[in-house]
Amino acid sequence: MDFNKYTEPLGGNKKFIILCIVVGSVFVTMGGCTGIVRLGSKKNDKKIDKAEETQAVEEMQTVSESESEITTTVSETNVTETTEETVLTEESDNGADSDAVEQTQIELIAGELGEYGQIITLNEGSDLADTNYCYFVPSGTYQVTNMGEHPTQVDVYKNERSTDTDADGNEYEYWADGTAYLIDVGTTKEVVVDEGYFIEIEEPTHIVLLTEN
Repeated sequence: MDFNKYTEPLGGNKKFIILCIVVGSVFVTMGGCTGIVRLGSKKNDKKIDKAEETQAVEEMQTVSESESEITTTVSETNVTETTEETVLTEESDNGADSDAVEQTQIELIAGELGEYGQIITLNEGSDLADTNYCYFVPSGTYQVTNMGEHPTQVDVYKNERSTDTDADGNEYEYWADGTAYLIDVGTTKEVVVDEGYFIEIEEPTHIVLLTEN
């Protein structure tokens, strides 16, 4: 650019001033362009930042949905395992019940009737009268323990009377069939009571009968 063309009619100072104005205008113009470029760059940066933010949000939502699905799956698995454990526990309980054996215990004390006792007299009204405590317990095989302080005898008789005659010609009654069991103190012996039979004991006998049903 030929500055002399515009400054020749002016004095030296005026020429210098115009030169400064022209140069200043050029810098301002360049600065404006630079500012426009930077502004555009900032706008592009904002667009990029916005796109990255949107993408990050979408990724977070995807991760959240995946975690939710995993949690649901784990919960369903836990429910299934709990259900299986419950079934196994119930089956185990049923098995324990089926294996359990119910036991029946009966305590007999001579001189006390209790639930099964009856007082029966043979040869009643005669000089041979014999009164005893007889216990009609359910038939079965018992483990009988002597709880007393002395050895005892446990008699098992058939509830059927027979008669016979002694040397003097006197008729008398007796039980048709029976078995005697001798049991020492604190010991246990197996005693069988058949259907239609009963147990007879004399004082001070105290025994406990145990059977499996």
